[in-house]
Amino acid sequence: MNEIIYIIGFACMGNLIVEFIANFKPLNRLSKIKPFNCEMCFTFWLSVGFLTFTFGLTGILLAAISAVISNFIYKYI
Repeated sequence: MNEIIYIIGFACMGNLIVEFIANFKPLNRLSKIKPFNCEMCFTFWLSVGFLTFTFGLTGILLAAISAVISNFIYKYI
């Protein structure tokens, strides 16, 4: 159950941070750099460290799932 909350939480947080960077003028130049202009990439790198530390190598899979859910949130919600 905790894994689902972590996955959805990181997906939402990654999506919100990328949108904030893209729309906030002082940080707008960061939106031209790859991990900061893609919700999927940013969410993966945001979550991979914490999830791997918490769940071991399964955390890499959970980070990938979190990135895909973040992309789904960006496209459809």
